[in-house]
Amino acid sequence: MKILSKRGEKDYYDYISGIYGIDDTVVYDRRKSHRINDIIGDFGKNVMATDGVKRVISHYWRARSFRNYDKVKKRESGFTEGNIFHFIIDCGYYRYVFEGERYLKTPESKEVDIDYLLLNKFRIKRNKNNENVPIILYYGDKSNRSYLFNDKPEPEPSNFYGSLENPLLKDTPMPSFVSAEEVWRNLYEYLSSLKDKEIFDGRTDEEHIESAGMDKKASFRNLKHRIK
Repeated sequence: MKILSKRGEKDYYDYISGIYGIDDTVVYDRRKSHRINDIIGDFGKNVMATDGVKRVISHYWRARSFRNYDKVKKRESGFTEGNIFHFIIDCGYYRYVFEGERYLKTPESKEVDIDYLLLNKFRIKRNKNNENVPIILYYGDKSNRSYLFNDKPEPEPSNFYGSLENPLLKDTPMPSFVSAEEVWRNLYEYLSSLKDKEIFDGRTDEEHIESAGMDKKASFRNLKHRIK
């Protein structure tokens, strides 16, 4: 796979191309990639107005963390939780579901701690509207989190407010949970499938003849006499 990127901009899986070799027929154009820290505040370490120390969850239905799934099922209360956010990353034909928990160790902290959890990974069908975008990050989970508290959470893009095309994955928790080789293979499989898609030619026979620069009447006028 050949990767086109901005000068000096690398992602954590790029080196795999040097191991497997570069296939010039499969190209990932990443020149319009984005740094998520510049766009999505949840991923940054700067303290935001909404940040604070972990708070006690007094009612089970207030919990937002999948880490507290068992406690929610048992309707326990009294556990602590920071600011919880969820997001998904579509990489090729696979969707990765993540949870992040932001919190300050003390009220006076100048930096945020963020703990991540990979909740699920599953194969998906890609929407034709964005099939030319190999990697998409969906963020800003909506209040309806019915997908979250079950054994296999499988959220859809409609569960989120925003999206970011072709983010640099090194700025996400992906490197901690997903190997560089797996990402590279996902992208190679996906981009190869786009290249191999059959293109339907809906032209009529007459249109085929004319596109070849032939005059249908002149070329086929004496066809019956030439075939013996």
